[in-house]
Amino acid sequence: DMLVAQARLLLQMDQPGEAMHVLDEALASRPDDPALHEAHAQLYMIQAQDASERGALDDAEKLLNEGLDRYPDNTSLRYSLALLYEDQNRNRKALDVLESLVEANPDDAAILNAYGYLLTDHFNRHKEARDYIERALALNPDSAAIIDSMGWVLYKLGDYGAAADYHERAYRPEQDPEIAAHLVDVRWQLGERDSARELLRQSLEANPDSRHLQEVDERLPP
Repeated sequence: DMLVAQARLLLQMDQPGEAMHVLDEALASRPDDPALHEAHAQLYMIQAQDASERGALDDAEKLLNEGLDRYPDNTSLRYSLALLYEDQNRNRKALDVLESLVEANPDDAAILNAYGYLLTDHFNRHKEARDYIERALALNPDSAAIIDSMGWVLYKLGDYGAAADYHERAYRPEQDPEIAAHLVDVRWQLGERDSARELLRQSLEANPDSRHLQEVDERLPP
């Protein structure tokens, strides 16, 4: 659709307001066009993600809620709102959104994983969390994020050896700072202190702004 393409081009040119105007006008004349509605919902999400990356979390929340006023059942918008709540440390609200998404999307690996991870990381519901993460891993066995979540729930359950296997597997392809932080923790618990410190040093050097690595750095003894 030419109008959708035009809106995407405006977005790439960093003109989100113009892109929104194009889609609003198009929807006024074609209110039943599903492609326009999908592009419209995506535009709210992209703008919110951009605001979130700038640290403007309140603006991101406003945009997502505006999108959800228009598209209350849109899974991507609801999922983005749950992740934003996590970034704001509003974990109970994040859990409520993810719980409703799991009910509506029982075979979505990303949603199952996000819900399971939040259960274990902030609510100490580790055995329940493990069930959701296992379901996610069965659906997407190659996902580094889900492999890492399985390692983290095993860490929380005190099975450090098994946790290390998962975190090492997750870290190799991604070298993501959050995965690195988990791997530092598990190596530390296994008594591999020098290895843990060296990984933390390297990871902080590569990702100095990572809050996950900073938190581990503050917590571990020198």
